[in-house]
Parts: sequence; structure tokens; C-alpha cells
Amino acid sequence: MCQQCSRSSHDSARMKTIKKWFKRTDLVAEGENWIGGLFTIALIVLLIQTYVFANNFVFQYPAASVGSSNFACDVTLRNALFDTSLKSLAIPPSSEEQDMFDLLNDQQWTLHVNLINTAINCSSISPYEIIGTSSIALSLVTCKSVDSVVKTTIVFSNHVEQLQIVLNDINVIGNIAVGLTGLGSTAGSKSAQQINFIQAFYNTNETLVQSIPITLQLIMVS
Repeated sequence: MCQQCSRSSHDSARMKTIKKWFKRTDLVAEGENWIGGLFTIALIVLLIQTYVFANNFVFQYPAASVGSSNFACDVTLRNALFDTSLKSLAIPPSSEEQDMFDLLNDQQWTLHVNLINTAINCSSISPYEIIGTSSIALSLVTCKSVDSVVKTTIVFSNHVEQLQIVLNDINVIGNIAVGLTGLGSTAGSKSAQQINFIQAFYNTNETLVQSIPITLQLIMVS
């Protein structure tokens, strides 16, 4: 019986000490209640965790050159917001966007193929449009040879087209440059920008192989 009284008295003294200590740390109720001290400690711990998280999160930028976010539950967390206005072609454009898409769809493209460092003649160049398993012969809009450079142009009939250019010649080609041009147009407050780019394909100190597949892919941005 005396042992239980002694133990109860000891526990009571310990609780009084803990409550007294909590009251001293109470910043919420200014020491009036011990539960306020418990809330104060929880608040301090939360603020420390928030600071540590924010400090580590700031250095998770740029997203392409940082490691895992080991300070968070999600290790893939990055200090970046990814947003895009690109839409799938399967989604019909709105009425406000339709005018812009009409301008882009109506834009006529011209393919430029320049054969560099070669003795090939224009008469040896035969372009074809590939439709399924068949091919349709096309005509070059322009073709001229100046200083071992043969410059040709072909007008696209549509924006999705597969072309094959056959060179009926045994002469080698040092480089090839492929480009695309298209005139700009305006309708009301909307306008399609002019297209004008070219890209060279070559191997240093080597000639090109007999067959070169080249893909040009453009993305409509309104």
C-alpha cells in the first residue's frame, strides 16, 4: 500500500514538473495553460520542418540538372511548373482558333534540296510522290547547277506528303542541304508567320550513302 502511495506521489510530481515546463514554453496563452506549451513546441517543430523543406525545394531548380528530392515523400518533386498550350490534332479547334488553323492549313510549302560538291545534272534528278505502294512522277519547279552545287525546288501539294528523289547518275555527292519555305499570310487579327529554314547533312571527308531518309515534321502553334 505504501509502495503504491509512493509511486503515485512520484508520478504526480513528475506530471507537475512536465506541466510547469510546458507552461514556461507556452507562447500561445502566455504561460496560462500547459497545453499551450505543447502547441508551442508543435508549432516550432512545424516551422523548422517548413524551413528545411523550403530551403531544399529552392535548390531543386533547374529540374534537368538536380538529383532526387530525398527531403520529400515524393523523390521526383521538382521546383518547376510544366505548362503547355499544345493540343492533340484529334481535338477539334474552337471557333476562335479555327481561323488560325485555316491560315496554317492553307500555307503552301516549297521544299528546297541542294546537292553540294557534285557533278550531277538536273536532267538526272527525278522526284516522285509516294502514295501507299505506288508512286507519281513530279516535276521540279526550278533546278540550276552553279559551281558544283545543284539547287532544286519542289512545291508540296499538301502538308502530309512522302517524297522520293531519285538520282539517275553515278557521280557522288559531298553534302546535301534540305530546307522548307512558305509565305506568311494574315486574316483579320491573326497571321501565319513565314517559314524559312534549311539544314545541311554531311559526313566530314566522306561522301553520302546511296539512300538517305530525311523526315521533316512541323508542329502547328497558334
